[in-house]
Order: sequence, then structure tokens, then C-alpha cells
Amino acid sequence: MATGTGRGWFADGRADALFCSIFTVLAVLSTKPFTEIGLIDDWSYLRTAFVFARTGRLVYNGWATAMLGWQIVWADPFLKLFGYSLTAARMSTLVLSAICVWLAHSIFRLSGINRRNANFGAMAVGLSPIIAPFSVSFMSDTCGFFVILLCIYLCLRAYVAVSDRAMLAWLISAGIAGTIGGTARQIAWLSVLVLVPTTAWMLRRRRGALFTGAALWLIGAVSIYACMQWFKHQPYSVPYPLIQGPINLQTTRQLIDHTSALALCLALLTFPVLAAWLKMLPRFRAGIISLLTLIALVATDLFRFITIHDLEKGLMPWTGYMVDRLGVVEFPNNSLIGAAPATFNHTGRVIASFVVIAALVNFFYCILFLKENTNTSVPPAALSSKTLLHLFGPFAVAYILLLAIPSAWANTYDRYLMSLFVLTLLGLLRLYQDRVSPRLPALSYATLAAFSIFTILGTHDWFAMHNARVAAIDTLHKANISSSQFQAGFEYDGFTQIDNVGTVVDPRVKLPAGIELQYAPPGLPPDCARLFDPLTPSVHPIYFLAYQKGPCVTDSQFAPVPYRTWLPPFQRQILILKLQSPTQSADLLTPLSE
Repeated sequence: MATGTGRGWFADGRADALFCSIFTVLAVLSTKPFTEIGLIDDWSYLRTAFVFARTGRLVYNGWATAMLGWQIVWADPFLKLFGYSLTAARMSTLVLSAICVWLAHSIFRLSGINRRNANFGAMAVGLSPIIAPFSVSFMSDTCGFFVILLCIYLCLRAYVAVSDRAMLAWLISAGIAGTIGGTARQIAWLSVLVLVPTTAWMLRRRRGALFTGAALWLIGAVSIYACMQWFKHQPYSVPYPLIQGPINLQTTRQLIDHTSALALCLALLTFPVLAAWLKMLPRFRAGIISLLTLIALVATDLFRFITIHDLEKGLMPWTGYMVDRLGVVEFPNNSLIGAAPATFNHTGRVIASFVVIAALVNFFYCILFLKENTNTSVPPAALSSKTLLHLFGPFAVAYILLLAIPSAWANTYDRYLMSLFVLTLLGLLRLYQDRVSPRLPALSYATLAAFSIFTILGTHDWFAMHNARVAAIDTLHKANISSSQFQAGFEYDGFTQIDNVGTVVDPRVKLPAGIELQYAPPGLPPDCARLFDPLTPSVHPIYFLAYQKGPCVTDSQFAPVPYRTWLPPFQRQILILKLQSPTQSADLLTPLSE
């Protein structure tokens, strides 16, 4: 290795993680991810961040089920340095996302993934359709993802540490990071409750490991209980119990549907690596190929019985929230009238669903029935596959249970899969490297390129749509129409509700003693009512932003707001429509009173 120059640093791969992080950040920034309107749920979290930056107080507003914690503190210097804008706060998330790519690469390398495949995995993480768009939002998912990756990295460092002192230092760091980190996204507490104790148990023959692991678990458990009690008593925080009702046939069916959808969505997200096993097909007899094809066809048809989030039954992306918003499906938006246009049609989704399921069937056949290729080799310093399974298996099982159990009563979303996505990538890369070849085939690289391009184009279009909404809102404001007189989507209407009253009206929230909300419901026709209307009763819309015309609205005096996208259909527009028979005034909600 060269010394005395920067060449050695690049030659031996130490700069790879940094390069992957920088590349993904530049790719995301190329989408022009700047808009001054809420993105999914982050409008509520941003308002909490603004209040904290100005007053130093953590104030909720009736929408957050996550504690937010250190996420709000982390955003504080960004707001004070770059101004009180939504974009400034979101840039704090982009920094965390860049570190996540570095951590993912480092985790892959520590786990025995070779340099080429670790680079592949890191790029797959950074440009994933469930990770890249959230890196420029203020959603708490990225914060939880960052904490979990950090704890996985620290536990790996503890396991491979040479000295006992270093081992304990890494283990304690993981415990502290998991305890504090979970205050932003509570699922990250699994790190200190499961991952750290598992690592300590694996290191039980090392001096002080078992005692330290037990102490960290106890301190973590007490801290978590204290945090949850604190959050429970915060005004306008939203409780979110793990079990939300009785277990019956309906909830059991929903649990099976949602869990199956998450598993299929995970297969879709990891398809660039799953596709590597398709190179084995030429080795199979014609009868085996026919059998695998038949199984994939039957499975594709059977999964059509899964119904999730009002998406068309059982077709990719199977579960929604981010992938669908990037253009996979004509999403029946519960926020604006009409459905957002999509790039994929029904036939395209059927074909894509079959291809993913066929790759999954082929993968399981290869793993179960093909002999391991003894010509491949794992680097001498790599951890064994068995060790990795023992380290991460309990955490993965606990994570899956925490996703599955609430799905019996509530929706599940693709963004919940972030951490599981990285662990699945790790497992697939290691399996392929150990059992097939140290190099992924060209098909995997082509698929990764296609996924990455779709993510970048779709993220641009997502922001372009939001900026068109901002332009439409500006048009209404210039005509002296107040925000309480139009419906612009729950991300904007939530802001309006908080401006008018100070809180969203969520029935799950127990109001403080002496606080009463007085309001007149909008009373909209069913075709114009959105799911978010009961939570924003101060918005009595006469005008509506819409993707398409509806039966309860008609053309207004305002022209549509056109915008251009990078995915077809390239020319789109946001309509400004008017209620056909406005019967409600735009009176504001009576302020909170004691």
C-alpha cells in the first residue's frame, strides 16, 4: 500500500464509504428537494422544531405519536444558522442520511462483505425509494434509522475489538446511543433492549461484557419507562399503544395481509440483489424452470387477495406511502380530490409483480436445493454467517414483531422497513458472496441503476408536485382568500389548523384540564370530504386544490397550475376548483379557552 500520499487511502477502500455518502447526497440534491409545504407528517414535527428553536420548549400539537426528542434538538442549530424555513430543518435530516450511507457501508465491510459488494449495498441503501426521499423531509423515520445503524455498527465494533477495554467502550457507546436515540423514534429503543444485550451475551467470555450488557439493559429500560411516562403526560401528544383492540377474525386477517404485503415490499426493495440468483437459471433443467415459473404465477395470483391502503389488490408495491408517491401507482389521495397520475399502468404492475415474485421463488430454490460453491471465499477477518445470525437475528425478530403486531389494527407503511431493508441486504449479499460468487452479476448493477434512476426522477416529481401546490396556494392568497377558506392537502391544512387554534383535533388526544375546543364542522358533501377534515375543523373550504375534477366541485376563476415532471406523464397540473354549493362560512375555530 502506498504511504505518504492520499493514494493509499483510496486504494485500500477506506474512502469508499465517504464517496458513497457524497454521491448519494449530490444525487438527492439534483432533484431540487426544496419546498415550503409539509411533506407527509413532517408539518407537525417542523412546527414543534420551530417552537423549540425559539423558546427551548418541546411543544406538541395533537399529531405526533413519536416523542421526537433529540431530532428537535438536532434541528435547532440548522434553524438558527440558516433561518426558520422548512428547508433548513430538512437539511438536518439530509446530514443524518449521509451518515447512514457511511454506516451501512461500514456495517457491510465489518460483516465480511467485500469491497465491491459493500459499495453496491451502500448505493442501494442511499438511493432506495424508501430512504432517499425521506432524507430531505423532517420525518422521524430517518432519525430512527440512523440510531439503529449506529448501534449495529457500534456492536460490531465491540464484537471485533481486540482489547477488553475497547470492547466495553464500544458496547457502552451503543447502549447510550440506543437509549438517547429512541427518544426521536421509539422503535430505535430495540437497540438497547435487544441488540446490545445480544452482543454482550455473544461476548460473555470477555471480562466485564455480561455485567456491562445487563447494566446497560437495566439503565435503558428505566430510562425508556421514564421517557414514556413523560411523553404520556405532555399536552397534545398522541398515544399509540402496541395493542389497540380485541383480537378477532378481522384483525387476524388484517395482520396476515399487512405482514405479507411488507414482506413482498421488502422483496421488491431488495430486488437488485435477489436478481443476482437469476443468473443460475441456465443451469436448471427445463422442467425445473417450468415448475418455478408455475409457482411464481400461482403466487402472484394468490397475492391478489391482499388488500392494503386502498391500492389495487395484491400488486407491487404491495404496501404504500413512499414508493407509490414516486409514481408506481395512481394513488387515490386522501388529501386532495382525485388521484395523482402514475407512470406504471395496471399491466406494468402485474408484470413487475410477477418478476419480483419469480426472483423470490428462484432465490429460495437456490438456497434450499443448490450446493454451495466452494470456490468462493470469505476474507479471513470476516465474521462467520452463524455469528452474524446470532448477533442480528434476535433484533430482526423483535423488529418484525413490532411491525406485525400493530398492523392488526393500523396501517403499515414501506418506510417502516428501512432498518430491516439494510439487514436483509446484508444477508443477501453475504449469502451470494459465500455460496455463488464474490462478484454480483451485471444484471444486479443494471437493476440497481434502474431503481436509483427511478428514485431520483420520482423524488424530483414529488417535490415538483408540492411546489405546484405552493404556487396554487400563493394564487389564492393573492386573491385575498385565507387559508381557512381552501383545502390544500392535510400537510398544509394541518399547518392552518395549528395557526388558528394551536392544535390538531385528534380524538386520541386527551386535552389538558380546563381546555375546550369549540368548532363547527365544515359539513362538506361526501365527495369533497377528506379523511383529515375532522382533525382540521377550522378549515371551512370553498376552494379545493385537486388532481382531477370531482362531482361536488366545479371550475373556479383560477387557472390550473401546470408543472413538469421527469417521469411520464411529463405535463401535469394542480387544479383550483370551487365548491358547487358553498353552504358553510369560513369562520375560524374559536381559540382554545380555559
